[in-house]
Amino acid sequence: MADALTKADILRPLHWKPVGTFLEQTLRSKLREIGMLRLMPKMLALIAVQRQAAASRSTRPLRREQHGITGGEPT
Repeated sequence: MADALTKADILRPLHWKPVGTFLEQTLRSKLREIGMLRLMPKMLALIAVQRQAAASRSTRPLRREQHGITGGEPT
């Protein structure tokens, strides 16, 4: 019974690097295979800009609400 695997053994990662590093290496190898590694910095920059724009949109009020034009009667 000493050779039996426990649930913790099965769930333990096979490497000590953070998951992000492993995923990044996997992505790089796949991109290299299809010849797109050259485009990666541009794609990452575009993704970062899109995420930042989406995040700032979600924290700002809508323009109508910002100026008090919400369709209700003024109080």
